[in-house]
Amino acid sequence: MQSNDGSTLSVFVRSLRETGAVALVLEPLDGRLDGVEAELRALDGRARQALGGEAPEFQMESAIWAARLMYRLCQCAVCRDLGEVTIRAACDPPCPGPVGPARAWSVDLLLRHLPALWRWVRRQSQLDPLVVALERVGKAWPMSSVGMPACGGGSIGEFEADPTLLRLYVDRIEAEGDLTRLGVTAVDRMIRNDLGVHRALAPRLADRVLDGAAGVV
Repeated sequence: MQSNDGSTLSVFVRSLRETGAVALVLEPLDGRLDGVEAELRALDGRARQALGGEAPEFQMESAIWAARLMYRLCQCAVCRDLGEVTIRAACDPPCPGPVGPARAWSVDLLLRHLPALWRWVRRQSQLDPLVVALERVGKAWPMSSVGMPACGGGSIGEFEADPTLLRLYVDRIEAEGDLTRLGVTAVDRMIRNDLGVHRALAPRLADRVLDGAAGVV
């Protein structure tokens, strides 16, 4: 990845926005934020256009945090000489911004690509410490980690009351057939309403939800 057109982070975010996939990077972050805010606002705008409802407010500081985190995780995926201590340190800085739907949405603009990175790293080695780190991040951000079975069962309280984000979360569960996300009343109810009598559309989910095995709804 070349960084002669803005900071390394802005080029990373631009690549993600233009290609729809995270780039595996070699260069360390240069610490600059030239162009990052503009790229993140563009990413937010594109995601809003694709959304079925109204997204929460965009939180710049949370999105920048997530962009830095994804950059470092992608760097760790390529630079295999980076040790476990470095990998853990990449995940340590806490996310800024008040807890709530706006933070969950802003972070997800970047972290929604976490499952793809996790699958790529896991194919190399399931015992890779980076796999553990990615799953740690995924457990902290359940909306972004659908499709990562080890990350299911976490609280969705940060965004559960937001109808648009709950809809987005359930859409991902249905697309991935992620059974580990069942057992939450609001989630099970929405899936049950979606499937109705058409259980053949998602038989594994239907077996759990329509037969009442996923939890009390």
